[in-house]
Amino acid sequence: MFKEKLTLQEYLSLGYIYLIVLGIISDVIYFRFLDVDILNYSAISDILLSPVNILTQSWLLFIFFVGVIIFSHFYINVFMPKFHKKYRNKKWYSISKSVEKSDKTIESIKKNKGLPFMLFFIFCMFVGLGIGRGTSVRKRIKNQDLKINHRVTFINDFKKDVYVVGQNSSYLFYILEGEKEVSITAINPNIKVIQKLNKE
Repeated sequence: MFKEKLTLQEYLSLGYIYLIVLGIISDVIYFRFLDVDILNYSAISDILLSPVNILTQSWLLFIFFVGVIIFSHFYINVFMPKFHKKYRNKKWYSISKSVEKSDKTIESIKKNKGLPFMLFFIFCMFVGLGIGRGTSVRKRIKNQDLKINHRVTFINDFKKDVYVVGQNSSYLFYILEGEKEVSITAINPNIKVIQKLNKE
């Protein structure tokens, strides 16, 4: 028998599992645009931390994510029920949609707090992020419009200025200047230092 109500800890655990799945999907989409099968280069720790790594790439992205959560909650749980209640008896409203069907939708939203809709919003955000990042980087690779952003020092003290497209606990994914394919190097034991450059 399933419990009717989950505890806060159980909700948080399920929520993070959902974010892990979305993080994996977003990474897979992004790296597929670069012809890299990221799952072949990912450890369990990389998979568990994938949503955190995505959301902490920039503070703007994190703020956007929080904004999406707040907006979707407000829109679904506050705006939609009030809008429906106010206009459900208006002729134009009944013409544009089925009032009975809308009544059932609003009742469902009130019952589950709009959780399915919020999950869908978050899903769209992660998928859109993967597609957006992937298409942007691939376009810049094709047009040779990448700006070198890191200097990599290898174990033999040989240095390369590269454009880093990704990194996890074990591998560095980068593009050499003038190249159009992603190079992949195991961080340990090949790389000594990864230094961010201030060229962008």
